[in-house]
Amino acid sequence: MFNRPANHFTKADAIAERLWDVDGNPSRRLAWLFSLVVLLLFAVVGRLVFLQGVRNLEIDLPNAHVITSFEPIASRDGRILSTDGKLLAYDVDRYHIKVHYRWLEQPANKQWLWEQVYSRLSRKERRSKTKVIAARQQILTERKRLWEHLSQVTKIPEAELLQRREKIQKRVERILALVKQRHQKKKTNQQKEQLPRDVSGLQQVWKTIVTTLTTPPKRGEREPLIIREEVDYHTVISFAKLNTAKEIELQPKRFPGVRLQKTTERIYPQKTVAAHLIGYRLPIDHDVVTSRKKKFPQGDPLGFQVGDRTGRTGIERSYDRALHGLPGQLRLVKDRHGAILQSEIKRKPRRGHDLILTLHLPLQQQAEQLLDTVLSQRKSSENKKGTTTAGASLIVMNVQTGAILAAASAPRFDLSQMSHPTQKQWEQLIANKQRPFFDRVTQMAIPPGSVFKTVSAAALLESKKIDPDKLFYCQGYLSNPNRHRCYIYRHFQVGHGDMALRDALAQSCNVYFFHAAKQMGPLPFVTWATRFGFGQPTGIDLPNEKSGNLPTPVGKRIIGLSSQPASEKSSKSKEILSPWYLGETLGLAIGQDKLTVTPLQIVRMMAAIANGGYLVTPHVVRGTGPTIVKRTIGGGIVISSYKEPRRIPNLSNETVLRIQKALARTVSHPQGTGYKTVRLKEIEIAGKTGTAEVGNGKKDHAWFAGYLPAQRPQFAFVVVLEHAGSGGKEAGPVAKKLVQKMLELKIVK
Repeated sequence: MFNRPANHFTKADAIAERLWDVDGNPSRRLAWLFSLVVLLLFAVVGRLVFLQGVRNLEIDLPNAHVITSFEPIASRDGRILSTDGKLLAYDVDRYHIKVHYRWLEQPANKQWLWEQVYSRLSRKERRSKTKVIAARQQILTERKRLWEHLSQVTKIPEAELLQRREKIQKRVERILALVKQRHQKKKTNQQKEQLPRDVSGLQQVWKTIVTTLTTPPKRGEREPLIIREEVDYHTVISFAKLNTAKEIELQPKRFPGVRLQKTTERIYPQKTVAAHLIGYRLPIDHDVVTSRKKKFPQGDPLGFQVGDRTGRTGIERSYDRALHGLPGQLRLVKDRHGAILQSEIKRKPRRGHDLILTLHLPLQQQAEQLLDTVLSQRKSSENKKGTTTAGASLIVMNVQTGAILAAASAPRFDLSQMSHPTQKQWEQLIANKQRPFFDRVTQMAIPPGSVFKTVSAAALLESKKIDPDKLFYCQGYLSNPNRHRCYIYRHFQVGHGDMALRDALAQSCNVYFFHAAKQMGPLPFVTWATRFGFGQPTGIDLPNEKSGNLPTPVGKRIIGLSSQPASEKSSKSKEILSPWYLGETLGLAIGQDKLTVTPLQIVRMMAAIANGGYLVTPHVVRGTGPTIVKRTIGGGIVISSYKEPRRIPNLSNETVLRIQKALARTVSHPQGTGYKTVRLKEIEIAGKTGTAEVGNGKKDHAWFAGYLPAQRPQFAFVVVLEHAGSGGKEAGPVAKKLVQKMLELKIVK
């Protein structure tokens, strides 16, 4: 009946049910099935895209493994040149000859050998036992001939190459044994791990599923363990020359399993010339690289790797950041057999900055020859007496700028041996009693003797306590014939007679300065020595400069002065002060006692007198004008300027002029200590001799320091001969020959 009651909610439910009734709606069933298939296809296609596009290198072969490594691309360090453009240090290209481990191990790895055989034969040829055996024998023959060919091109005996191979193989086998041991330990620990007994069945099933999905497949028991070193190339020959590398590169069939890695070698063409000044570079060790990685977690700005060279001494050390080239970086992707699948340059190499020195190479060579000749002559004579010959030093410096033209230290060492020194060479150099590594220019701190009277004269003149023109009678000793004597009294038992200050300086009268020191006390000498730069580094751009020792009475109780200022009297406090004796004051006045100086400090002192009273900063790098380019820690570039010459405080022009005249008189006056051995007709020289007593039965140190020309000074110089005797007799002639060489080279205008 049309008018009967109806439940509309029941009808709606029926309609909804029919919508989900796939049996009653075949088209909907097909739609659901199609959607499921499409989703599966999308999953498969997405996986294929990921594998082929993103990780194509990692699945080159089924179950293959790839190794990603980084190799440095060699960069050249900056060159070092003399002021006239001569090369003193530079890099050349060299090559490390690397051989794949499978080509060097003995005997040949069986699995690798069969893989090589099968790779050379077709499927049909592999079925022929004869061809398989022939291919195997051919590979073994190639292995043998490889080492014969390497021996021929490198001139290294096969026996030595065999020793290198064995050394590499032993190292790799040790690593393999350790890895196997760790794997076995890990396997044992895994076997001991068991699920807790109270774990339910469902939890156990779930853990099994997770373990199965997340754990990589285990290596079969018969599949051998292979470590990276077994599929890598190992350096057998280091620093091969370009010709050798070309011969290997042009004949790859003669050198299977061989790779060339480019590197650089530091060359010092002048060998021993300026060895201390130039310095040398040596490879850094693993500890240094590790510490730099901690210091620069975001990456070393200088790109240091184990084996990279850094400056250890001299200019090579002082300007290491400027000289150091930034190595490039090469990314290599290899398969499980060590074959390179892909290479990519991640960072291009950048060469270091060149440095131009103030060094005048011909003058440096002449200066070193002078010292070598003197030491050779002394050695031949002193060996007969059973004594050991000491060293010597010589410096020439521009009085206006502080530029070093020559800085010779003897004995020296050969820089060309420092790139790859053998153990025997190291032992010989270190055992040498003459200490060839010791830089006597900047590190030899010894008593200066009478050369220091130049500073003492300034102290006397500026104190106003001594009339420089008043005559003082020298009897050869101060008060006791056995103490505080002049050199001529020690040897000839006579004194100098009447002396004014200029005469006392020119004739090196000790007694004159003893008398003045007794009247003045020690403080003026210490004050003026400090103002002239003694007891402190000069600031030269070389490492490990010594300050010397400038004794001071500050904080001590001064004893024995004729007239002692109130400021120098001992304190009335209960504190007990150590004494400062009169003998210390007298010794300081003539450059003795505990005073020690370096040759560099003395030549700087002479330059200050020569240029009118200005202290210059000695330097050996010229750069561009007064500046030099340096690389900062972050890799940036800054300009570092040398300090301008500074006026010595309270040093009057009158004092400088008086000292200049006295120093010129030392060489020009017949009674001057440098007249007989230093004077030249061609040019007027000013200077001061020094004979520094050492004690302990050893001979005195011989000094001569001065400048030239005397009337218009351009260059200051110093000559020091350890334990040679009289400054005038021994150092004077060397100074004279030095000036003659400077004239021959037309250095003096």
